[in-house]
Amino acid sequence: MTRPACAVLILHGGPAAGRASMAPAQLTVRRMIPFERAVRRATHGSDVVVSRPAAPGPLAGAFRGAAAGLPGLVV
Repeated sequence: MTRPACAVLILHGGPAAGRASMAPAQLTVRRMIPFERAVRRATHGSDVVVSRPAAPGPLAGAFRGAAAGLPGLVV
């Protein structure tokens, strides 16, 4: 597998205060699904990785760490 040239991390919004996790059925999570599909369609066949993690906390940090090695990637 070749290294991707770009990574797209799609994160939903959440409450203004607090660190409570969001349920998958909440609107802030669900409204990102069409956006994710559009990004996947637009980047299909290219060397772009698209991810919409269920819980942005540790997974997003791990994604940023892995993506840091990609030259020219803005994280």
